[in-house]
Amino acid sequence: MSRTRPAGITALAILTGLQGIALIASPFFTTGVAPTTSPLNNSGLGLFVAGFAVFLGIVSLLLAYGLWTLKTWAWQVFVVLEFFTLLRAFLSITQTGFTGITDILGILLPILLLGYFFLSDVRSAFRVDQNGRTV
Repeated sequence: MSRTRPAGITALAILTGLQGIALIASPFFTTGVAPTTSPLNNSGLGLFVAGFAVFLGIVSLLLAYGLWTLKTWAWQVFVVLEFFTLLRAFLSITQTGFTGITDILGILLPILLLGYFFLSDVRSAFRVDQNGRTV
């Protein structure tokens, strides 16, 4: 049986893909590859944060595929990934200080995406019930 992907899920898959690209690119702006004044430059913690961001970026790109194709595993992975994205955003602020709109978007975007993903029509498109179990 073929399922139709709602437009909102299409947008969510595209946003998740863009988020993955941004996460993969973010270490170039925070760990010393590009000139910055970040305290994470050239430190072990900075390399860990950079590696974690790249890891999350790769997972985001794989997840974008799962969302695009309405894979049932994508719902649970998406929720976990967005919680980690929120954690990374909070840690970034505590390590480098508040830098403005990018920090606001880094926190706001995952919250908005989680809120949308928990809507009943989105869950049903992935055949997931309100408890996160496959229907």
